[in-house]
Amino acid sequence: DIFEFIRMSGLKNFKRGVLITDAFMKASAENAEWQLVDVMKKEVRKVNAAELLTQLLTVVHASGDPALIFVDAISAVRPLSTTPCPSQPLMAFQSVPQAVVNLAVMVDRGHIAWDRLRKCVALAVRALDDVIEVTQYPNPMVQDSTKAHRTLGVGVMGLAEMLVGMNIAYGSKKAFDAVDKVMKFIADEARKESATLGKTRGSYPLHADAKKPMRNASLLTVTPTGTLSSIGPATSGIEPLGVIVRISDAKTLEIHPLFEKLMRAKGAYSPALMCKLVKAGTLGADVPKDIRSLFTHDLSLEMHLKLQLAVQKHVDNGVGKALHISPEMKILDVRKLILLAHKMRAKSIWFHRGDGACRGCGI
Repeated sequence: DIFEFIRMSGLKNFKRGVLITDAFMKASAENAEWQLVDVMKKEVRKVNAAELLTQLLTVVHASGDPALIFVDAISAVRPLSTTPCPSQPLMAFQSVPQAVVNLAVMVDRGHIAWDRLRKCVALAVRALDDVIEVTQYPNPMVQDSTKAHRTLGVGVMGLAEMLVGMNIAYGSKKAFDAVDKVMKFIADEARKESATLGKTRGSYPLHADAKKPMRNASLLTVTPTGTLSSIGPATSGIEPLGVIVRISDAKTLEIHPLFEKLMRAKGAYSPALMCKLVKAGTLGADVPKDIRSLFTHDLSLEMHLKLQLAVQKHVDNGVGKALHISPEMKILDVRKLILLAHKMRAKSIWFHRGDGACRGCGI
């Protein structure tokens, strides 16, 4: 029952998703009835689509969960997707190996190291294709579905550090241009490597064009990379920089290495200033303006959504990016964002509350 599902509470380290169709969004806009059916396509009952959407928005506003997946936008590229996951749509019984490229280390003297990035993307594609071959699958259905498509999930993390290394402010016009150029390059190089593998190893079984070999049905996935980015270390996925200076749980001063490097280069670094910044909770006038502009941003959620769409343009699977719900946001604000995401053909939209309303929720 969709009502019971969206009202579930007490889930820890778990992210839910709800598939939303264009037909449902149209029905909610027209305040029309909507048929709820069971898995066997048998009608259960009729409800008001607008009221159901309002209940869903109320839960999203309160906890940041569940994510909304616009399945028709996905199906235009990936027909028959069934998994309600923002970053990785899947067919029935399908599994996907994933890896991420750390963009934070792909900058050399203020510019993208294109050859380094090219080699890294090619290695990721080849390695993940190998994973499909050597994996011991839990049952034949998972193996057959996975090998029929040979879908990969090559993603990115450290986008924010990449922009700092290029002296570009996150969310600026230059940032959008850089993101578009880098993601297009990654997509093109991934497809080149998959085509090369298709010639030597053969195309995936469901590939229809024998004249254009392709080893993998789809290649790119942008996930939040919460755990992987902590190993990097790098900022999660395509998210902006978080806390720049803080006192750790071990009561030690932790400073973002790029911030410390730039502050020292300017002769503006001192332990006393770092402690002052921790107490202030913001980067004030003591931080040089050019450095402050790189490490602070005041983007609207609409701009964050547009950045997600700029990345989505080059990603054949999905894009996971959190839109942070502030305490002052109203349910109407969440509704506007969801309607905008649907109108702009986003594949998904998901939120996160950082005020303790969703303790333990995955991000």
